[in-house]
Amino acid sequence: MSIIKKLTELYIEHATTTIEDGDGSLLLNKFGVPDHNSLIALDNYPESYRLVSDGAHLTDNLQSSATNDDELVLDCLRVQRKLIDNKEKPAIREVVGKLIKGRFYDKVWSDEQRGVYDQKSELLEWRDFFISYTNRDAPSTNQEFRSLVRSAFGKYPKLTDEQNWVPKVIHYLLRKRQGLLGFFDDQDLKIGEDIQKEVDNYCCKAFAFVQLVEPRVFDKIQGNWCYYEYQTFSDSPLISTLFGDEKNRHFFVLINNDVDDIIPAGNKSIYENTKWYKQMKSVKRMSIEGVKRHQDLRTESRQIANKIIELRNEIVEKWLDA
Repeated sequence: MSIIKKLTELYIEHATTTIEDGDGSLLLNKFGVPDHNSLIALDNYPESYRLVSDGAHLTDNLQSSATNDDELVLDCLRVQRKLIDNKEKPAIREVVGKLIKGRFYDKVWSDEQRGVYDQKSELLEWRDFFISYTNRDAPSTNQEFRSLVRSAFGKYPKLTDEQNWVPKVIHYLLRKRQGLLGFFDDQDLKIGEDIQKEVDNYCCKAFAFVQLVEPRVFDKIQGNWCYYEYQTFSDSPLISTLFGDEKNRHFFVLINNDVDDIIPAGNKSIYENTKWYKQMKSVKRMSIEGVKRHQDLRTESRQIANKIIELRNEIVEKWLDA
């Protein structure tokens, strides 16, 4: 059994003050060692102790600040979401989750409160954004924006590369430069996974939808993944329940300045009456036409990131209050 696991068990069984303000016997007995020097000599003990102790104090503060257990349930979810959004290490997030389960979920909360926690804990799986794009005509897109790609990654895409590199730039801007956590299938899907199942899952668990708009996005509806992803994201029953059908969580990145300069003339009649096309036309968009350096998109990508953070905070609070 790992040191972190043993410490977590101990902090579930006993109050933090009992462990830390006592003579240390609880720690010595848990690890079967004779003295403090033997304890700190264990591999990774000091850092493991600090980690679990920090998690224990955090859960102590949650319990002391909540006026009742109903409030504690929501505060526990809120603080775990904050750990995710603040990019805290998975180890502390895991410890806090286990302490919440062992200290409150298993010992204190009623069946109804556990049910609320289970139902709302889905918000811990959500990511900031989902990137939608197509690889059709990727070599052409890559060549058109080869300078933009090189500015971000230090190299040009290969002429024959069938992977669209422009979405990689968008992901780079939002994740690396703005510190958001999003889903990008190029990095988040593993070999052997059911692509449609995983895309559906992540598409339904994103606070915002970011789509690269270029001509092949408007291919015929049947088999059009970009249109399908837009619909899947937009039809979220949770968001509809919380906000109705008019909540705008969409961001479009255009390869030209106007949607009508992108959509093929022969396909416009297919989409011009859809909510998708109308939304592209009506919401604020980011154009990358003529952009050679990713640095030139810094201001607009920061504005998008700030709006996504606002959306995330609004949705989380509305979800918890529902």
